[in-house]
Amino acid sequence: MGMFDHLKCKYPLPDAGDNDLEFQTKDTPAQFLDNYEIRADGSLWHLEYDIEDRSDSNAEGLARLVGRLSRVNERWEPVPFTGEIRFYCHVGENQCTEFSAYFVNGMLLVSGADDGYFLRVRHGTEFRDYRLAHSDVEIRIVDNDAFLYRAGDDLWLDHAPETLGLKIVNVAEGT
Repeated sequence: MGMFDHLKCKYPLPDAGDNDLEFQTKDTPAQFLDNYEIRADGSLWHLEYDIEDRSDSNAEGLARLVGRLSRVNERWEPVPFTGEIRFYCHVGENQCTEFSAYFVNGMLLVSGADDGYFLRVRHGTEFRDYRLAHSDVEIRIVDNDAFLYRAGDDLWLDHAPETLGLKIVNVAEGT
């Protein structure tokens, strides 16, 4: 089990009470039990700090370590992060609430419409996808396992055929 960071989301989440939860994430840059916020305007912030040694040099054994990495001069600063941040919280026995948010230069991908963002939400085993209504946003797919499929007029993005155990047949070429 690796380290993680804490995240509070003040941007409106779809279900009542979700904004009151404290989430964990392994997708933020720090990964040292740091604190992050997604603000109501969709911006990503990090609680920056300086490290100071406040340990007792006269202490013995493990007690000498107490205070060596004290966080001082705490302040919130915006993070110019581009990419996906997945954040989750255990809300009951064997139940997890999980969100996935996409950022460009520290701003959540949103448009002017109330429902104009892409956010994949998982409650237990159920996923809900919210559409991205922004008509000219540029999105780069950086996952090597991503594959664009087409069957008739249906188009979708999923895992690569090899991952799903599929064999692709090109109907137009008869192969």
